[in-house]
Amino acid sequence: MKNLFIYCDGGFGNRYGTLIGGLHVAKYHKFNPVIVWRNTSNCRLKFNKIFVNDIEVCDKPLDAFSDCVLMMHGNFVTGYKNYDINSFESIDDLPVNDEKVDYLYNNNWIPQWMEEKYVMTTIKELVFIDSIKHFSDIFTAKKGIDAFTIGLHLRATDFDKNVPQFNKEYDWIAGQPDQKFFVLSDDEDLEKKFNKLDNVVVRKKQHYVEKEDPDASWCGNIERSSDSVMDSLIDLTVFSKTNILVNSPSSFLKTALLLKKYG
Repeated sequence: MKNLFIYCDGGFGNRYGTLIGGLHVAKYHKFNPVIVWRNTSNCRLKFNKIFVNDIEVCDKPLDAFSDCVLMMHGNFVTGYKNYDINSFESIDDLPVNDEKVDYLYNNNWIPQWMEEKYVMTTIKELVFIDSIKHFSDIFTAKKGIDAFTIGLHLRATDFDKNVPQFNKEYDWIAGQPDQKFFVLSDDEDLEKKFNKLDNVVVRKKQHYVEKEDPDASWCGNIERSSDSVMDSLIDLTVFSKTNILVNSPSSFLKTALLLKKYG
């Protein structure tokens, strides 16, 4: 059986989208799936510390797969053959008929050609470890978080040193004292700021995202430790139980919407 290497190398949201598309392609075209789960500053938490699924996992750089047919969202390296994974209209159009080579799949989100019913089944088959759900359930029950609670994600740390203050969002929430909000951010100071409002619930995390280089201001200058990723996944699960406010194209936010709908 040919291998399909499912290459996951960004933040968790991007990896989750890659997993959903890649696992479905492997199942549909009868590949042996191998998860390539990179240990990078974007995500230090290992695959088997997040999911219970018994799937082969490795950690290799992209150039180690130059002898494979590469189906990706960009030509990052030259492979045996290269294809844009988002240029196809159907999963049946994927160029997977060469029996001599293995294949590599990578995308920054779920491809548009993936049918919704397969998105749903793949999400249900990709199962988080029990402790993530356990801590999420305890927190939501304790704080009374439900589908009437508005969830707001404030993405802040992966751009540059100038963390946005979200003052408009703060004033908007303050003007609705009878509406409960769950606010989550990758920036501790932002969470402390919004937690001052009586109608806001914030889950105090033990670990936050840090800067890979504290003195630099380049985009993507982040260090997400394994502990900070685990904390964010508990937040993500709580977030998925709220009335999610869509305020950005963040893959983290899109993941929460998927878990709310299908999880």
